[in-house]
Amino acid sequence: MKTKVMTMCLVAVLAIGSAAQAGITETVTLSEESTEYRSFDWPFESTSLNATISADSVPSFTHDFSALGQTDLTVQFRAPEGQKFQVTVPDDFGIGITLNLGYLCGDSGDTGEFWDLSPTVTFHGLEGTLPAGSGQVYLTGPDTNSSFVIDRVEVKASYMLSAGTTISFTGVDISTTVSADYDVNLNSPGKEAYIRGSFYSFGSYDNVYGQFVSLAPVPEPATLAILGLGALGLLRRKK
Repeated sequence: MKTKVMTMCLVAVLAIGSAAQAGITETVTLSEESTEYRSFDWPFESTSLNATISADSVPSFTHDFSALGQTDLTVQFRAPEGQKFQVTVPDDFGIGITLNLGYLCGDSGDTGEFWDLSPTVTFHGLEGTLPAGSGQVYLTGPDTNSSFVIDRVEVKASYMLSAGTTISFTGVDISTTVSADYDVNLNSPGKEAYIRGSFYSFGSYDNVYGQFVSLAPVPEPATLAILGLGALGLLRRKK
């Protein structure tokens, strides 16, 4: 009887613990490719190039943290089914590019701030070498100094990629744990979500680089098997 009571108590404790740790996952699919080229002559000659993959739309971020307590929050960036993100930094981009990921909702805010300057960033299906980067998660409640009652949500990560670098991946997760002290009821209109490669340099660059951050097809398993058999056949011939 004592063993049964202890087991029931343990189950109850585990249930209470799991209920206390809430979880939020926001997933955005990035499918819209675009490029931006800008050339400046004043005050000095310089060039700005951006290649972006963005979400067609971003849902509102609507969560009442006052009712959640300590909360695990994850924002997932995903490529469309059957595709992956591919970054190919041109060889003549001497200083390389900045690869930025961003998820933004709302416009302003100044109440109940939550900051995390070292969230966990996980790349899925990564091919190639990715250097260490930085990230941040920022949540804030309505702006009391504005006539517009708007909250602000920012989830970001940034990496420096050198010229000649090529990487690909199918998705990225940025995760944090929002403390129970943050008790704001957020209702932030979706603004934008993107993966963007940015290049800026003194001097003039022609607008010939196109979509150096792009979507690429993921080979089907059958295609990979055929390629593998072909490679095996070549090895046998060499022997």
